[in-house]
Amino acid sequence: MTTHKGPISDPTIKMKPSETLYKYITKLKVPLEGLPPGIHALITKSKETCHSETSTTHSHLLVAEDIEKIKYLEERMGKNLSYSVPKADKTKVVDKILTVPDLKWLYDHCVEENKQNAEKIYFHELIEGSEMLLPPNQQIPRNPEVEKRCERLRIAQENEKYRNMTKNVDSVRKKLPEDTLGYQMKEMNKQLIAIFQFIVSVAAGFAFGFIGVEVLVGPLDFGFKLLLGIIFALIIALAELYFLAKKLSEDFKEPDIQKGKTKVD
Repeated sequence: MTTHKGPISDPTIKMKPSETLYKYITKLKVPLEGLPPGIHALITKSKETCHSETSTTHSHLLVAEDIEKIKYLEERMGKNLSYSVPKADKTKVVDKILTVPDLKWLYDHCVEENKQNAEKIYFHELIEGSEMLLPPNQQIPRNPEVEKRCERLRIAQENEKYRNMTKNVDSVRKKLPEDTLGYQMKEMNKQLIAIFQFIVSVAAGFAFGFIGVEVLVGPLDFGFKLLLGIIFALIIALAELYFLAKKLSEDFKEPDIQKGKTKVD
């Protein structure tokens, strides 16, 4: 299911220490009381690992006489007393993750060590190569109904694109009406008629203002007649543009509505 990013639930910034920083932390000789959780976990895990490796090394200290005695006891008792080396438990793994309090404690510890020792240890050199882990966004699943609707629309668009690509090579399929020459000529005639009507209406309005008003009220000055013709022509032009734009918008919406009904059916 598709998901989208939500708010950050845990804003804690974490760091995965580099090998240099990890070795430095595990070699610290400090009391475990009061340590930050990340530093405490790394030091404790390091000590447990060293202890298990030491016990495993001692378990291999068997000489030839001990092995002969084990075989002799097996023959006498009829049991398998072969010594099996205990394997270290690898399931318990502590993540090498440090938080801001761990890094702050480590920085303060480095400052105190540099004050007491001649050999300086710089904090920026320790964290070099470490990986910064930014807090991830919460993944919120999308609404199943919205996902289904988007999937249906995506399939419909892909089918429409496929039909448009293959309509020229499919002799059985009927061509779309808008692809025929008659449809194109009809649309062009409609546009030409609308433009012609616009020109005739504007010219008639100008003629009415320039000549018609003079016929009704008597002789007028030429400039005044010209001004009246321009005023009437502008009024009729604005009205014609409004109705022309409205008609064009209806013509554009009608094919989209018909396509939508066809897809839903």
